[in-house]
Amino acid sequence: MREKAIPGKTDAPLDRPSLSAPIIEHAPLPMVEVHGAEHSVAYVNSAFCRLLGKTKEELLGNSFAQIIPGGDWCVPILESVYEKGETVTHVYEDEAEPARWLYAMWPTLDADGSPVGVIIQLTKAADFREKTAAINEALLISGLRQHERKEAAEALNAQLQAEIAERKQMEEALRQSEERFRALVTASSDVVYRMNADWTEMQQLDGRNLIVSTQGPTRTWFQDDIPEEDQAHVRAIIDQAIQTKTIFELEHRVRQMDGAVGWTSSRAIPLLNAEGEIVEWFGAASDVSERKQTQDVVASQKQLLEALVESVLDGIMIVSSEGRIIHFNQRLLEIWNFPPEVVASKSDEAALQWAADQTVNPAAFLARVAAVYQSPDKQVRDEVLMKNGRVYERWGSPVHIGGSRFGWVWTFRDMTAQRVAVENLRAAKEQAEAASRAKDDFLAALSHELRTPLTPVLLMAAALEGDGSLPHDLRDQLGMMRRNVELEARLIDDLLDLTRISTGKLQIQPTIADLHQLLRETAEIVGSDVSAKQVHLDFALEATRHYAMGDPARLQQVFWNIIKNALKFTPAGGGVTIRTCNNEAGELILSITDTGIGIRAEALLHIFEAFEQGEATFQQRFGGLGLGLAISRAIVELHGGEIRAESDGVGRGATFTVTL
Repeated sequence: MREKAIPGKTDAPLDRPSLSAPIIEHAPLPMVEVHGAEHSVAYVNSAFCRLLGKTKEELLGNSFAQIIPGGDWCVPILESVYEKGETVTHVYEDEAEPARWLYAMWPTLDADGSPVGVIIQLTKAADFREKTAAINEALLISGLRQHERKEAAEALNAQLQAEIAERKQMEEALRQSEERFRALVTASSDVVYRMNADWTEMQQLDGRNLIVSTQGPTRTWFQDDIPEEDQAHVRAIIDQAIQTKTIFELEHRVRQMDGAVGWTSSRAIPLLNAEGEIVEWFGAASDVSERKQTQDVVASQKQLLEALVESVLDGIMIVSSEGRIIHFNQRLLEIWNFPPEVVASKSDEAALQWAADQTVNPAAFLARVAAVYQSPDKQVRDEVLMKNGRVYERWGSPVHIGGSRFGWVWTFRDMTAQRVAVENLRAAKEQAEAASRAKDDFLAALSHELRTPLTPVLLMAAALEGDGSLPHDLRDQLGMMRRNVELEARLIDDLLDLTRISTGKLQIQPTIADLHQLLRETAEIVGSDVSAKQVHLDFALEATRHYAMGDPARLQQVFWNIIKNALKFTPAGGGVTIRTCNNEAGELILSITDTGIGIRAEALLHIFEAFEQGEATFQQRFGGLGLGLAISRAIVELHGGEIRAESDGVGRGATFTVTL
């Protein structure tokens, strides 16, 4: 008994109902389909029943090995078809009859492309060699003894004709089998091709709109379909498959029908003859251009992400939910200085233990991480103090993909410089506040000590100035002394007010005040300055609601400061205009406009700050400490109001507006 097998390729089958029954039923040759590990008969056609001389009921459900002669040999072949996805043709020579049983086995696929069973085509034929020898011998004998063996010769001749007819029937069965195989190939969506033994000639069946189809053999396929820069690599893989007589399998670029270059996944199996030599190759190729493009995009995005991760100043580590380190950047290695064995292990546990040993409190470091891992959906942010004195901000966040937790992302940011800066800033702030308090205390004490002795001097100068018995020139000198003492007292009062403002002790006593009346009284106070400087002081008091809740003395102090400044910075012949009005919100708007020297735009930003008078030349020219506007703003804001300054520039005058 001799056996011969030709390996092929298919997908592994599954036990499912037959989808091939219509094909098997109408096949002219005996065919059967088997399913499962026991190779149970699932469907047979009438030709198969006639071949074995049994009914369908007698065959269905039985093991295929039990219903054919010498069936034990077929078990490993069927298992190979099932388990390895191989297509096999086999010749079994039955020495008992003698006869030949020709088998062709291939897996069947369902609509989803999944294997479901094995179809077996079976043909029985007599032994041509032995019968031909018998016929020749009979013919020789009949030639010598025609008169004795005429009847036997006629019988042998009839048997020879029957054998010839049977051979024609087998050839027709093979032709029909090949046509059915071509039909199955045509139903596939892949490019299907045949190659000669050394791949120099291809007979392509259908290009499937991927590459140009050919109707006959071609020897230029390699140059036509494979890009020149890829030909050496593809040829090397082909030669290796030819040398080893194994499956050719490769993803490579291919020139498409429209001239563009795409990607294909190609797989071909060698068909061997009885001597084990390659007869031809049968292969299929799938268009994987879109998948390769997607892979290229994903690879580019991955490279971009890795470059981004490497460019940041934070140390980054990604850990899977199983505790494996998936990725980390160079900055993380610089922070923790992991040894090579920790890096190679990619173990989160090993990395944590090493990192903990670098911290001031290793137990607390590990306990914090353990608490975070026990609450997998919770984010964490804290600081880690290192033994080398550095401080790192640690931030951990879970990563979810498709609704399930994938792992964790840990980042470590060096906060040492920020911490030092914060500490320095805090110390500087404390020092500045202490210096400010000392300054305020000093100014308060100094102002008090200066104000106390001025009071009797001011009273005495005023009394002597009003004494008519004294000479006129003496009283003028006493008046000059009184005015200077009053100016000194005003400066000291401003210092006291500034101290009260900085300590939050400046208070107001609100009552109903007539702002128009306060403005007129203030104008009377500065009347001597108006006359002395020969400046026009005009009023446009248009507010119909000019009463407000406020501290009259403090509001008059504000008005005096603004008007006094306007007169100080307005040259002779200029003018100062005082206006009032009401807006739609019911507020009282007071504006004091002068035609003086104006204010630079840069100075406007600081005009209400203490000791601010613009340029140093102004202070030298006009005197004062620059406290009046700072005090005025504090008083207005205590009344819930607003004060602002406007000027078109140097030499264009200025306007101060108070809203109450």
